[in-house]
Amino acid sequence: APTIGRVFGITVQVHILFLIFVAIELLRAASGGGHVFWWHFRYLVMLFGLVFLHELGHCFGARRTGGTADNVLMWPLGGLAYVAPPHRPTAHLITAISGPMVNVLLAALAAAVLVTLTGSIDVLPLNPFIFSLPLSPALWSLLETPWLLWVVQFFYLNFSLAAFNLCMPVYPLDGGQVLQSILWHRMRYVRS
Repeated sequence: APTIGRVFGITVQVHILFLIFVAIELLRAASGGGHVFWWHFRYLVMLFGLVFLHELGHCFGARRTGGTADNVLMWPLGGLAYVAPPHRPTAHLITAISGPMVNVLLAALAAAVLVTLTGSIDVLPLNPFIFSLPLSPALWSLLETPWLLWVVQFFYLNFSLAAFNLCMPVYPLDGGQVLQSILWHRMRYVRS
């Protein structure tokens, strides 16, 4: 995978399939016209950035516990942080939960901005897995303020990433790693 740079001593690589995926998505969006293309382009850039920040959260969590983190790989199914926390349940728990916590904090920040500026909690799309029409009246009111729609999209992506990673206790997703770390306290590592 090509290296695109280093951040905080962490090598960042992008898998060629990720680049192909982005190219296909943008070509597909271009057939819908300029407005659809730019919406998808912004979505993909935002998604890439948020997944990358999520993976950095894992890296910093591992380093905070005395472990190492040297590489992040971005690929079509998300990101992979190559981390090695100390072989202790708490270190693994902190490392696993640090990624989703980045998304939780960013979602909370975006939610605070949206609720403060609109005066309504109805502006928040609270189903992390379905963002479908009809939009709430509060969301329709944002159509005249495009940058607020970006904040809605920012909230929704962070909320969805956190929910997807934590609500599914399937290994190797973060929820599975968190569950495994919790069970490790009660049973040994291999059994957990």
